[in-house]
Amino acid sequence: MIGRLFSFAATSALIGLLVILPARASWGDASALTGAVALALCLVPALVTLALVQWSWRFPIETQFTAALGGTGIRLFVVVVATMLLGQALPFLAENGLISWVVLFYLLTLALEVGLLLWAWPHTSSVNSTPPASAAKATGASSIRAD
Repeated sequence: MIGRLFSFAATSALIGLLVILPARASWGDASALTGAVALALCLVPALVTLALVQWSWRFPIETQFTAALGGTGIRLFVVVVATMLLGQALPFLAENGLISWVVLFYLLTLALEVGLLLWAWPHTSSVNSTPPASAAKATGASSIRAD
């Protein structure tokens, strides 16, 4: 679990550097600082969501689904509210495109997180399998086979 969180953070930071350094060369230090703030603003809630989803893997699929969707909704809410508050509290960030940077890094971290979760999601063989004959008899269900 810690390894995936570290990999996610390191990959996000590397992608952030690959985006922020050319922006710094083009638009200056103020834009790079705003980009770094936006990356941190998107990365922290993403790490919390990723940890929540990984924690839910030991529970039934319904809990995993709730953790994934609920965590993503909470993450979006936290990032939007924090962006609005930072933009109002520090006009310097708003003047240097904080919202644009947040949208960019939010989408990048979301895509990276979804890719990592799909790659690492635990596979269960019971999802698409038919119940054993003893379970079908116990529940009164009949088994019809088409040969």
